Amino acid sequence: MISEAKELDIDEVMDVDNCAFTTLNELKLQIYAVKGGHEKLEEKIKSIEQSLKRVKDSAKQENYKLASGISLIALCKYEEALEALNDIKSKKIAKFYIGKCYQEMGVYDKAIDCFEHSASKTLTETDYLPQYEIAATKRKSGDLEGAKKACGDILKVVTNDADIFYQLGHCLDDIGEKDEALDMYEKALDVDPDHTPALFRKAYNYDLQNMDEEAIDLYEQCNQLTIKYLSSFMNLGILYEDKGEYKKAIDCYESVLKTDPNNLRAQMYRKDADMSLCMYYDENVPKRHDKTQDVLSIPISDFELSVRSRNCLEKMFISTLGDLTKVSEHDLLSYKNFGETSLYEIRNILKQKGLRLGQSLEKAPDGENGIIAEFKPESEENADNELEETNAEVEPIEDEKIEDVGDAIDEDDIIEDEAEIEEEEEEDDDDVEVEVADEDEE
Repeated sequence: MISEAKELDIDEVMDVDNCAFTTLNELKLQIYAVKGGHEKLEEKIKSIEQSLKRVKDSAKQENYKLASGISLIALCKYEEALEALNDIKSKKIAKFYIGKCYQEMGVYDKAIDCFEHSASKTLTETDYLPQYEIAATKRKSGDLEGAKKACGDILKVVTNDADIFYQLGHCLDDIGEKDEALDMYEKALDVDPDHTPALFRKAYNYDLQNMDEEAIDLYEQCNQLTIKYLSSFMNLGILYEDKGEYKKAIDCYESVLKTDPNNLRAQMYRKDADMSLCMYYDENVPKRHDKTQDVLSIPISDFELSVRSRNCLEKMFISTLGDLTKVSEHDLLSYKNFGETSLYEIRNILKQKGLRLGQSLEKAPDGENGIIAEFKPESEENADNELEETNAEVEPIEDEKIEDVGDAIDEDDIIEDEAEIEEEEEEDDDDVEVEVADEDEE
């Protein structure tokens, strides 16, 4: 099963005459472990199809169709795999792999039916994969109690298998029994320390509990193994950002984008992390901002003004120095009885405090909000001041699918991300329109 990772030759794995329930998992390990593995398997499929056209023996033809179907499943070509396997669906092993196709396609009732037909009447230590897939399919379909019971039945016979411990742990996890789930993941890792699914689920749970250091350690272990989770790279990148280690975060997102360039979530996170590298936070700005606010709040009644000036300001509802910074000289002079003498008085008062009329109407300079743009830290001392902001509140991503980095996060997530980006772009457009309208009014 998945836990038995080792280097295998595709020709050896795809021994046409000896395909078994374990062949698919062994094949996945091989194509993910070797550079160009997918291309090599594509060539193998072509070779199988050519051989199928030449052979006349019906039994041999069935073996070739089975090998072709398994190979297509490994490449996620489920519709094509079904076409090849349906011709030999009377065979138990073909029925099992038809079930795998339906399982991956989300047609869980048909998947369970196929697994039940491929299962032996008696469950043994060496013949339990159909029952295991039934448990996995029930969990994915939401039948958690049914999945839990199926796992329990298998454990009565198979007492020391990492995959069963993991599957039961995932059921408990989904039910909400987190402590019991972690115990199962621990048991899986005791049997196989490199069991990727158990490592990921354990890391994911630690991540949710804000046990960042433990989660980082486990995600890093996951990312070193042959079969990887995309979400492991994404979640690790988020945790690195929380620690201010933006370069490591960028490496994680780029690991995803190298094989899935259209992954919108990775694109956004990569951009945010890159921007964080080019910014730093000026801690003195909030202090300066507080002092400025104190000055702007000073009431005009604290200053000596002529009666005419004071009355005019009261009628204009101007009561503080901050209010004066929000009007222009033209606004004041356009008011009845407010002349050059009154304007001179106001200018002097504001000058004493380093202010001027209309100051708040002017565009804020870079850095006023505490962010200095286009600053690239060259030393560790500067790097310590980087703005620690992006993704701080992002929840870890859950992805139950055991796949290579070449496979994308759930399509629904991608669609949601696209909608969010479009909505943000529309909001940006609205902001621009409002700003333009304001300028026209002025």
